Amino acid sequence: MRLRYRLISLVLSFAMLFCASLPAFAESEQTDPQIQEQAVQAQDSQQEEAEILFVENFESYNVGATTLSGYGGSAKTNEWKVATDSEGGKHLRMVVKTTSDMHLDKNFNAGDITGHFVVSLDVMFEDYNNVVKALFLKSSSGAELGVVRFLPNGTLTLADGYIIGNYATGKFYNLTIAVDTSTNTANIYFNGKKRVANTPLGATAFTDLIMVRFHMREVKGYSNARIDNLAVYSGKKPVDAETLNKLLSGNAEESGDDAASTTTEPTVNVNIGNVVKNSIALYASKNCALVRGAKTVISEDATIIPYWEGDTAMIPLKFFAESLGGSVTWDGATSLLVMQVSGKTVKLRSGDANVEIDGQPITLSKAPAIKNGTSYIPALDMCELLGLYCFSDISDLIIYGTDDLGFTWSK
Repeated sequence: MRLRYRLISLVLSFAMLFCASLPAFAESEQTDPQIQEQAVQAQDSQQEEAEILFVENFESYNVGATTLSGYGGSAKTNEWKVATDSEGGKHLRMVVKTTSDMHLDKNFNAGDITGHFVVSLDVMFEDYNNVVKALFLKSSSGAELGVVRFLPNGTLTLADGYIIGNYATGKFYNLTIAVDTSTNTANIYFNGKKRVANTPLGATAFTDLIMVRFHMREVKGYSNARIDNLAVYSGKKPVDAETLNKLLSGNAEESGDDAASTTTEPTVNVNIGNVVKNSIALYASKNCALVRGAKTVISEDATIIPYWEGDTAMIPLKFFAESLGGSVTWDGATSLLVMQVSGKTVKLRSGDANVEIDGQPITLSKAPAIKNGTSYIPALDMCELLGLYCFSDISDLIIYGTDDLGFTWSK
């Protein structure tokens, strides 16, 4: 777990350096390093309990393969086949081109997967066309759960319609479900952030896992999805990609030297300019910012600062757009704010979670708001819709931009 610890050290070092470099602003609240260390060790201890039960990255198949060993389900009159991405990595491409639905099933023996287990997969969509994509889990008890749905309007919801997050086309996202059969509940993570905690798994007890199904349903036209890195493993929470790779290679155990390295306090020296050369960093409740490594302020008005609305980081709309080379204008005829950024046009109004991106209606998990005369937007939602990366943390650090810095834990 040395890499994960170094990553945490990097974030903490970044946070301390960032505050130290801007002494005019209020000091951040500091957490006892011993407490931080104990939290890291507790996380690592839980991760080391994980045991891989199933994994599929489609690398063993030839490109174009349509027969998948060990899978059920049906393409019906549609199509699935192994394809490659721009870097040559393989994945499964599922294409709906008729009025029929299609579903891919991975089946397991009854009683083999019980207790605490995690189901994880990466998904990407190339369109917002009118087909619902859903992930189902099934138990030998008869419980069959439509856990989450990717809707054509760019939102990810629970089966009851509760909005978990948003997605953009042309980008892989990770969806992870951590199930506890003893309490009949699950935690749901989307792109590394816990979106739902302890959601009930239904009236029928979910005693074990016998099937994972990815279902393209409610078909009203052409659509496609890409699936990769389907994994099932024991444990109470997701593991990071590095740990998962170690588990797959049988090298999850740390050597004595590596284990000892996790008991030291963070000592990584970070060149902030290199870390965030394509990113923007903010702190909740502070007016300071780093824009691609350059120190600045969000506004000359020191009251314009990011803030938390529940577990959602809200950031000033104008600063967000301008920090990415975009702009915001007011359309008096429609009473809408119009943001031009990253080659996209976003139309929104305060108090309304329904926005429009390049003419496509999208529903945010949190509505834009006005505070002290300034318009604010939910940072994570907007970044997801624009195909940007976003990280937020209990330290109140918020980072967004074009680079995936690999930060996978959140407030």
